[in-house]
Amino acid sequence: MKEIIKRITNTSIIMSIFLTVIGLCLAFFPDLSISTFGLVAGIYLIIEGIHLIYLDITSKNFYIPIDTLLPGILSIICGILLFKNPTTLSTITTIIIGIWMIAKSINNIKLSIALKDVTDAPWILLLVISIIESIIGLVVILNPVESSLSIITFVGIMLVIYSVVDIIEMVMFKRNVKKLEKIIKEKLIEG
Repeated sequence: MKEIIKRITNTSIIMSIFLTVIGLCLAFFPDLSISTFGLVAGIYLIIEGIHLIYLDITSKNFYIPIDTLLPGILSIICGILLFKNPTTLSTITTIIIGIWMIAKSINNIKLSIALKDVTDAPWILLLVISIIESIIGLVVILNPVESSLSIITFVGIMLVIYSVVDIIEMVMFKRNVKKLEKIIKEKLIEG
């Protein structure tokens, strides 16, 4: 079980680092072609979706308080839409990324609640960070920017913020794997 959790956290950190690089490129080079970004974002979302579905399928034998099937399916659908029509990115980017951020933050809220039983785990901090992620997702959805360059810069900054927060969450989660594993074993014995 510890290996599955390590694999989940390590992969999530790697994907967040990749997303941080994309966000930095977009923030500092907003004149990049929108269609190029659309293709890259589409490929990333498809890969992330496949990864999330794979994690959901392979972790069915264990109780893990993370649901990765719905975010995986949403990620693949959004990735395919972006890949097929990357030029419409300027009108749908904020909505896609906002939905994705909210779906992932819901999983992190579940995780923080699961960590609540660990006495010295910083579950409140994780919960607050997850709520901030949800708020950022809503801001991304509700504030479409008029100019394409502004959208790309805005999305780049939001991707960097989101990725850094996700990396912090996964590091915190990784530090508490043993404690969480103990709680999961106790729940399995009770159930």
